[in-house]
Amino acid sequence: MTPVELSSSYFSAGLAEGTELSVPSPLREGQRAHLEARKKVRFDHVTERVSARLPSQEEADLLAMPQREPVLSVLVVACDVAGQALQVTDVLLPADRQELEDTYRLG
Repeated sequence: MTPVELSSSYFSAGLAEGTELSVPSPLREGQRAHLEARKKVRFDHVTERVSARLPSQEEADLLAMPQREPVLSVLVVACDVAGQALQVTDVLLPADRQELEDTYRLG
């Protein structure tokens, strides 16, 4: 089985305190649902920034790919209704293993 992504999520210490985010075992629900249920926060919107770059040697090794092949770096910032960042996730995707599609309303 070939890895398809590397993903790291970041939360403020205060937001993560009292949750299972620091426990090494998998969560029963997604990170956002977990925080919404335990911390009574509400995620309102997400901003994504996609860029391409070459991976570091460590990233290439973890993704089982040549270091000279590009990766897509997706930075995802999830905010509450006031615009406060609650979660920042950095996702690294081997470019030759991905097809990105997005649908959104105009106007």
